[in-house]
Amino acid sequence: KHSNELSSDDYGTCLIKFVVGIDGKITNVEATTMQHTQLAEIIMHAMQYGPKWKPAMQYGRPVKAIRKQPVTISSPN
Repeated sequence: KHSNELSSDDYGTCLIKFVVGIDGKITNVEATTMQHTQLAEIIMHAMQYGPKWKPAMQYGRPVKAIRKQPVTISSPN
């Protein structure tokens, strides 16, 4: 496969597990599906270096929470 050619492994839905801290910072990012694929690596990098999230709230206060988020990338064709 040439570097500019994409395969079916480059598209799909990857389930990402991560922690949202009380400050909204994302940590402990891991792919629970599609491990070791380029898609999972790109999504995990985007999550780690992307914007902060709104933290979970409990009793009116922000709390650390584990989150699982499906991320789908589809072919533009």
